[in-house]
Amino acid sequence: MVHEPQPEGGQDEELPLEVALHGFDLAKIAEHQVLADADPDARNTLTDPDRVTPHPAQGTTLDGSVLRATLEPMSWNMIRLT
Repeated sequence: MVHEPQPEGGQDEELPLEVALHGFDLAKIAEHQVLADADPDARNTLTDPDRVTPHPAQGTTLDGSVLRATLEPMSWNMIRLT
């Protein structure tokens, strides 16, 4: 079950994420990587190939079978659990 409350401010607001992972034998968060930039129009180009790159997220938790994270605005997220 995924619970994604809608932010009041729209696309420029962080999004709290809470996921119930019942039935999985998970012990820890191996990593949480984010692909995002403060500028929503940012992109990698030939002259600036590393403008937008993945970076580690902070504050992601796994409490029992509940995963909690705060997703950056307009971002792609990869959360790996083990």
